[in-house]
Amino acid sequence: MYLIFTIFELFLFISSLSFVQVLHSGVIKRDEFILVSSILSISVILSSLFVGKYKFLKNKNFSISKQKLLIALMLNLIILISLYFLHRIETRLKIQLMLGLFLGYFTEMIYLILKDWKSVMSLLKKNLSLISIWIFVLDLILISGLFYLRFVKRFDYNFDKDFFVIGASTIYFAWFSGGIVWHHFSSKIEHSYLIYIWQYIKNYIYMILIVIFLGISFSLPNNLFISLMSVTLFYVFASFLFFTFRFFRNIPSKEDINRLKFIRATDITHTDTIGELLFKGNLYSINGKAEEFAPLIKKLKEIYLNKFPRIFEFLNSRLNLNSFDVTKSVVLRSKDQFNVDIIPDGSLQFFMNLHQLNDIRRINAYLISVNKKLVSGGVLVCCFQSTLQRYSYIFKKYPYFLAVVIYFIDFIWNRVFPKLPLLQKIYFQITKGMNRALPLAEMLGRLVYCGFNFVDFREINNLTYIIAFKVREPLEDSNPSYGPFFKMKRIGKDAKEIYVYKLRTMHPYSEYIQSLIYELFNVKEGGKLKNDFRVTFWGKILRKIWVDELPMLINFFKGDLKLVGVRPLSKHYFSLYPDDLKEMRVKTKPGLVPPFYYDLPKTMEEIFESERKYLKKYFQNPLKTDVEYFIKCMYNILIKNARSQ
Repeated sequence: MYLIFTIFELFLFISSLSFVQVLHSGVIKRDEFILVSSILSISVILSSLFVGKYKFLKNKNFSISKQKLLIALMLNLIILISLYFLHRIETRLKIQLMLGLFLGYFTEMIYLILKDWKSVMSLLKKNLSLISIWIFVLDLILISGLFYLRFVKRFDYNFDKDFFVIGASTIYFAWFSGGIVWHHFSSKIEHSYLIYIWQYIKNYIYMILIVIFLGISFSLPNNLFISLMSVTLFYVFASFLFFTFRFFRNIPSKEDINRLKFIRATDITHTDTIGELLFKGNLYSINGKAEEFAPLIKKLKEIYLNKFPRIFEFLNSRLNLNSFDVTKSVVLRSKDQFNVDIIPDGSLQFFMNLHQLNDIRRINAYLISVNKKLVSGGVLVCCFQSTLQRYSYIFKKYPYFLAVVIYFIDFIWNRVFPKLPLLQKIYFQITKGMNRALPLAEMLGRLVYCGFNFVDFREINNLTYIIAFKVREPLEDSNPSYGPFFKMKRIGKDAKEIYVYKLRTMHPYSEYIQSLIYELFNVKEGGKLKNDFRVTFWGKILRKIWVDELPMLINFFKGDLKLVGVRPLSKHYFSLYPDDLKEMRVKTKPGLVPPFYYDLPKTMEEIFESERKYLKKYFQNPLKTDVEYFIKCMYNILIKNARSQ
């Protein structure tokens, strides 16, 4: 069958060349004509075999067949261009070969259309319904605008205007024909970015090849050829950016959370704290036993963790493994959430996944699903590679200077991209969430957000293993803090909750483990938490120069804050204050410049007394007190370089 198709293709192509030869009255040299046409005939056959074009007679899918024809045409154009460079061919023969090639292509297209006319018409109606008029018009304006800027406003070249008309007409034809074939003007948005953008890339390649082929075939003047190519390349670049932006602007968000321009961050509203078990010698046990009880410890040691003795030792040192029923326990090594979803809700006492959470696409959704499967007090054991562990791994594996480059690229790609609204969609489309960078503070915060408290965590084989237990249902806050700008829930005037805007200086989800940091380390001089590993390196720099608090000016202009006043506090910090000071605080608005910079207190008691003194003065004479405090605070900040560490 292929032999018949091959003979047909050769006959079609040679007939086309011969027809053009007759039109030119045989002015092309016979030997050169035979040599070049033979080479091109072979390329026509090979390219057709390569793309499977000969199957189109059997294939009833017109859409696939027309694309195969066009791809074969593009391959032959590449071969022709290469042939022009390798062999000196006069212009008439170049034109003849090009016309023969296109004549053969159009003949095959006509055959395809006539072969299955009803399917073609049905497909045409379907494609026309997908075409977006506004996309077509915008794209037309874009390419026409580039022609106008390049030629109409700067038409001072010394070339034949007929050449310009031929070149411009060819580019418009390539733009339109390629756009129709590869659905360039379609309103449909594919789920995968690579599948979506590949349709446009094929059209761009097709247009560039047409321009190159046009310039070589017609021996266009260099300045005209460069101008036509520049218009095409500028169009390709601008169009690519436009359709990329359109894709990531319109696809449904499938990240862990929905994100806003300013992402809300709320404090923990429940009364549970980290508990008495964290980092202490007590063994955590699960309450209640089944009638037919089989302890987990034996199978965990001999089967599940047989090859992971250090992990077993860690679990055994922090959990009473004899209190867990093996029939109500699951041990996995998988990133597939399906393995969790099929488990009945509330059926497990113990759940463990040895696959690192860095590779799970939607971490919150995964942890929430695990939460549903566990009984109250049920234990979750999970692992992940922290950013510090990744840093250590890279600098141990590679020479220092190479490690610096690799870590910088890793930092930008795996930490910056996932946190910026548009770039995060590009990141997740390409990586599918694999190998994401996760700081320790973020991972602990995610666990608290999803309803867990901690027993302990430990570094084993360059991974951090966490033992957590279910204390409640996940928080209902649908927008945990994640992006560079966010707003925090604070106590305002009359004890009303206000949202204070800030620039992020902590790792995402850090607000959920504030009580953990306080219970572990308490506060240091100046009233800040000790050893607060939630604060990033660049966050410390931003805090020193108060850049992180610049967005609070929004609250000032909204009327939530005044210029001078007590700090806006979170619920956790507010709960640490004496009752009398709490009552005084909620009688006035918090301020941008706190009395801390007036007295520079060192301990929490001194901070209480400093704020108490300010508030008493303020209630007696508001304006005089604020002016006095503002001047003294600015002096301490600017002259004495006072800082709240």
